Amino acid sequence: DMPGMPPEVEKMAPAQRTRTEAALREAWKPRTAAAKTCLTKTDLAEMAKGPDDSGDCKYSNVKVTGTRWEADMACGNGRTGRTVLNASSSDRVSGTVIMRIPTSKGDGKSTIEISGRWASASCKGYED
Repeated sequence: DMPGMPPEVEKMAPAQRTRTEAALREAWKPRTAAAKTCLTKTDLAEMAKGPDDSGDCKYSNVKVTGTRWEADMACGNGRTGRTVLNASSSDRVSGTVIMRIPTSKGDGKSTIEISGRWASASCKGYED
């Protein structure tokens, strides 16, 4: 959901802009990706403390319970968003990351839907 292109695209020559806009629209199409990740008990304990502010985003309104993790975020270039993760059972997690991305023609919106499941009692065969 992107009402305007990034400012640098709007300054391009018409032919280059047309190609770049087409490439960006293709890149922004909804898609599904899957990944296997191993989280240890130590990893989960660190996550339970709340988000890490060391990257591009700073977090506020952080709420962590035994089954829910949520936070607002403010990131570089004026991007803002909210993440909510829910553990619906001992082996399932789902959530949403919604980001607002400012453009010259208004805010764009990026939505990431997350779902996961417990697969194994060991990390054997999983990338770290």
